[in-house]
Amino acid sequence: MVNEFGESPKQAEYRAWWQPVIDASFDDPEQEPARLFWPNHVRVFLPWPTKIWASAYRYGGDTGYIGVGTNGQDPGYGELIATLMEQKAEFLAELPAGASFEPFDNGKKFSISTRRKAKDFETEDAMRQWLASTLNMYVNALRPRLKTMAREQRADE
Repeated sequence: MVNEFGESPKQAEYRAWWQPVIDASFDDPEQEPARLFWPNHVRVFLPWPTKIWASAYRYGGDTGYIGVGTNGQDPGYGELIATLMEQKAEFLAELPAGASFEPFDNGKKFSISTRRKAKDFETEDAMRQWLASTLNMYVNALRPRLKTMAREQRADE
C-alpha cells in the first residue's frame, strides 16, 4: 500500500522522521526548502550553474551518526572547495564546532562536514533540531560565497 506521495509505509515513516527538518526555515529568504532523498538524507540545493548542495544525513540508527555536509557535481563543486580551502579558517569559524574538510574518493575530492554521534542527543527531536540548525548555518556560510563567486565569474567574462 502507498500513500499520497506514492510511498511505502517504510518510506512514509522515513518522511515523517525528516519532516521537521524539511519544514525548517532558513535565514536566507531565497533558500529553497530541503528535499527528501531516500534512504537517509535531505538536501538543500545552492545557487550555482552545476548542482551543489548541503545534505543533512542520518545513518546507523541510535548507535550511528547524524551530520551535515557538502557535495556537488564537478567542475563547479571542485571550484567551490578550492575557493573555500583558501579561506578555510574563516569559513570553518562560521560553522559548528567540529566542522572540517574531509577527503573522499581516495583523497581526490573533499567535503565540508560536521558529524555528531546519535547517542549524544537525548531525543530524536533534539537530533532533528540540531540538523535543521546546522543546515541553516551551512546555507548562511555558503550562499553569500557562491553569489560572490558567480559575480566574479560574470565580471571575468
